[in-house]
Amino acid sequence: MGKKLKVPELFWKDCYSPNSIFHFQTITLSNFQINSYIPTPQFLTFAAKFKNQKLAEMFRTIILLIIVGMAMMACNNNNTGTTNASPDAISDFLLDGEGLIISLFKEDTEDETSYFEGYVFLFGVNGTVSASNGTMTVDGTYFVFRDDGRTELAMDFPSVDNFDELDDDWYFISINQNTIRFDDDGDVLEFQQR
Repeated sequence: MGKKLKVPELFWKDCYSPNSIFHFQTITLSNFQINSYIPTPQFLTFAAKFKNQKLAEMFRTIILLIIVGMAMMACNNNNTGTTNASPDAISDFLLDGEGLIISLFKEDTEDETSYFEGYVFLFGVNGTVSASNGTMTVDGTYFVFRDDGRTELAMDFPSVDNFDELDDDWYFISINQNTIRFDDDGDVLEFQQR
């Protein structure tokens, strides 16, 4: 059947404690044997000793691809909200007939919701948005679109009473029965139906 290639060992080393090696089990495959070790909670590095350098490089590449793939899946599943809503679903929510209020507005970790207290936002099908508190109305524009796999809300208001702070491309984060939440680099915008 041919010679068996014996791989001397595979080491998993803790990045913070380079001298610690944790033995877990030995796995024997058809053509070679691997000694594997228990990983620690910190990010791990590995080094494999092989007699055949091409096989060693291929093995390292496969392990690296697996680690990168797992990290990418973990990053994609990190959000607790629904991030894949269509622009039509977002627009349908915004076009609520009774209007929306801003239930949360945080900029640079500071709660600035009070800037918009008493204002009701009415979004129109033609891309217009107006905010009124009964005595004053501020008109702006909006656009819901998809970019780089994410749904966004772009708004543009004049520089009146802090309304220009809403001017941004807001990334859709989540939606439930009566609230919709957007984020932009840590800034948070949440609308609630009245």
